[in-house]
Amino acid sequence: MVLEPEGDIVVRNYDLVAILKVTMTDEEIDSAVAQLEQYVTNGGGEVRSVERWGKRTLAYEIAHQVEGYYVVVSFVAPPDRIADLSREIALDERILRHKVIRMPDRPVRRIPSDVSLTTIGSKSSSSSSVQLLTDSFDSGDDLY
Repeated sequence: MVLEPEGDIVVRNYDLVAILKVTMTDEEIDSAVAQLEQYVTNGGGEVRSVERWGKRTLAYEIAHQVEGYYVVVSFVAPPDRIADLSREIALDERILRHKVIRMPDRPVRRIPSDVSLTTIGSKSSSSSSVQLLTDSFDSGDDLY
């Protein structure tokens, strides 16, 4: 995990876009989506939302498939867990392609290391346990 000098864990916002095989039944697709959520939570993240875009035609053939079932999972996680998450997803044969996208996270949330991610979402957590830091934008030269 990424630790700040004070020992706080930095979490960032991500979107996971996955293309599932359309040859699966509805139950198998539900199972694959649940497994995607499990991959995120096993990696120390917390799922915020799941959007099912449904069946779409692919721009080009992937593994002899011309259509795919698109799913977008929005989540927060420590940055150092993303490589392991991506590796786990790549091994799942039900998933044709996936991409983890880091979303703009201004402000960055710093969480004290003694607070769990699920505690932050609950009403019982105190507002002092989460600090918001604002990063200033440059002129935008580093954006591409």
